[in-house]
Amino acid sequence: MQFEYVNPLAGLGMLIIGLFLMVLGYWVYSITPVAVGIALAVLYRKYLLQILGNAY
Repeated sequence: MQFEYVNPLAGLGMLIIGLFLMVLGYWVYSITPVAVGIALAVLYRKYLLQILGNAY
C-alpha cells in the first residue's frame, strides 16, 4: 500500500465510526469523527477514487 492512500482510508474509517456512533445514539461524540472523515475524504478524493476503482 502506498503512503498517500493512508489518509483517505483513515477518512473513510472515521466517517464509518462516526456514523456508527450516530446509530448507537451518541450524537455529540459522532460529530468530530464525521467532520474529520468528510474533510479527509474531500481533501484526498483523487486517491480515494483510485482506491475505489474509478481511477482517471
